Amino acid sequence: MKNQIFAFLFIFFLLSSLQLKAQSEFKRNSIFGELGGSAGLISINFDKRLSKSPEGFGIRVGAGYMAWQDTEIFNFPILVNYLAGNNGKYFEMGIGPTIGYAQERQEPMDPDLSFEPYMTVYGSINIGYRYQPLNGGFNFRAGISPILNFDDVIPFWPYLSFGYSF
Repeated sequence: MKNQIFAFLFIFFLLSSLQLKAQSEFKRNSIFGELGGSAGLISINFDKRLSKSPEGFGIRVGAGYMAWQDTEIFNFPILVNYLAGNNGKYFEMGIGPTIGYAQERQEPMDPDLSFEPYMTVYGSINIGYRYQPLNGGFNFRAGISPILNFDDVIPFWPYLSFGYSF
């Protein structure tokens, strides 16, 4: 009987400690909507932390849209990022290409206008603040995202995002 009580208590404490560990594990996935930033004017993005710790490297992929003069661009950012900080408050740095599919907007009343769609690639850098709680839930990002391409540089392109970590 004594051994059964000891075995029961041992299993109870073992399972309790595993449950506490699972509850405190950092939520590594995030989805967020972004205004500005690497994908243009508006985008939806997925971010995955690569380690079990919030600090360190992660990857981000997204899909965005922007219109500029007579051109519509659908953008797809692919960035590697790094977080430094603790307790859900981090300095964020990221870099990577954004692939764009652009097409000229056509006037429906003028069938003689025909424009060929084209692909473009430009570089993005993210420098900013990220709030991402350890246990998941609401997340927030803000900063600047310089845009680099062969023709010009936009050094102070801002971004602001809101999302959910899980």
